[in-house]
Amino acid sequence: PSLVVFRESAAEARIHGRDFGTALAKVEEFRAAGGDKNAYHVMRAYIYHRLGRQPEVIGELDQMSSEPMATLSYVIIGYHDYLRCKLGERDRVEEEIKGVESEPVRALRNRYCAAGVGDLDAIFESFQRTMDTGRNIYYATGVYDEASLDPRWRAVVDYMHWPTDHL
Repeated sequence: PSLVVFRESAAEARIHGRDFGTALAKVEEFRAAGGDKNAYHVMRAYIYHRLGRQPEVIGELDQMSSEPMATLSYVIIGYHDYLRCKLGERDRVEEEIKGVESEPVRALRNRYCAAGVGDLDAIFESFQRTMDTGRNIYYATGVYDEASLDPRWRAVVDYMHWPTDHL
């Protein structure tokens, strides 16, 4: 299908599945179908980061405009937060996130930022706040890669009733 939202979801699914070569192709399809330019560059930058191709990460981020990102996926915005925090913009990103009305979106974005700087305590504090309210914890590649190695991860897996292969 040529609908942008399907192309966006296909790219995101490939990123989550760690099929980064196919993800790059899906991101190209997303852009060709009329997908947002900034979301396109963020997804490419995040994929390049996961592939260890740091010069290309910077190149993609440098091509972004100052326009707000037009995407349905808060995860893509989370990728941007992750990369910006990793590149030293944590204070600025956290200030932006404070203005987000939705608590689940704030939590997801804060987890991405914390993962970008390796702040596992902030990630697990966010998980705990989410669990205390009975809300879902959404899958977030990059956040959970780092967090899944921590013994506190078991409580998250138990809370979400995930299979044991998420340990």
